[in-house]
Amino acid sequence: MRFAGLFSVFILVYAFERHLGDQCLLVLNYFYADEVALEWPSVYQTGKVVISNYEGGILGDWVTLKPCQTLAILVNN
Repeated sequence: MRFAGLFSVFILVYAFERHLGDQCLLVLNYFYADEVALEWPSVYQTGKVVISNYEGGILGDWVTLKPCQTLAILVNN
């Protein structure tokens, strides 16, 4: 199992990965009142949203996090 911090340039988003075998779980936590958009690395665009406290969860080139949103994405490598 491996743990890595991500998106260090985005100080408003707390993000990390957990790895086990060929799977990666990416968790994004955003604790502010305005939406924020992140350019999305291509490796995560094929992932599946497994947890979100908002409806939707469509992944593309960009991901927009809503106020106080948590998003967990499972990626199989």
